[in-house]
Amino acid sequence: MSYDPVVSVKLAAFQVALQAKVNDLPQTDVDELRMVAERNLEDGNDPLRRAVLGFVTQYELHHHDAEQLKKLGQRLEDFIEKSNVPVPPGQDRKDVHG
Repeated sequence: MSYDPVVSVKLAAFQVALQAKVNDLPQTDVDELRMVAERNLEDGNDPLRRAVLGFVTQYELHHHDAEQLKKLGQRLEDFIEKSNVPVPPGQDRKDVHG
């Protein structure tokens, strides 16, 4: 079985997003998520890496606000769900899509 670093980051981010939504997210889990993202996604322009690090930054600012934490968790969950939708083939065809 092969190891997919992107899936590893997505799973860790999804777990943290759900914990944030129920206001049960310890700093250690956020730190672990940051390490997983930085270790597995080296490209600084990777959208998943940016989403995770953005969440981590916002967590540091709003971790005492349960309502804001819930919103942050929902945004991260939404990002992960959208990133799992495959791109239909042929989207780059100009003869079909203009």
